[in-house]
Amino acid sequence: MKVTKNLNALSEIEFLSIFGSIFEKSEWVASKTYQLKPFNDQEDLIHKMMKIYNNCSKEKIVEILNLHPKLAIEKN
Repeated sequence: MKVTKNLNALSEIEFLSIFGSIFEKSEWVASKTYQLKPFNDQEDLIHKMMKIYNNCSKEKIVEILNLHPKLAIEKN
């Protein structure tokens, strides 16, 4: 409960500082996730972040893969 309370109390700058690099070079995922506060728990945060990533446009996926060529190769 305390962890969730702390997550929800973070400013956007603090949130991005902590979670902005989860999807390396794609801080926009964390930025959109921040807008979905409050989080019920850590699992809710993860679920919301993954949902944003999984539902992004094909253009965004190509952009992410271009930032990570090794990831693109592994996807083949």
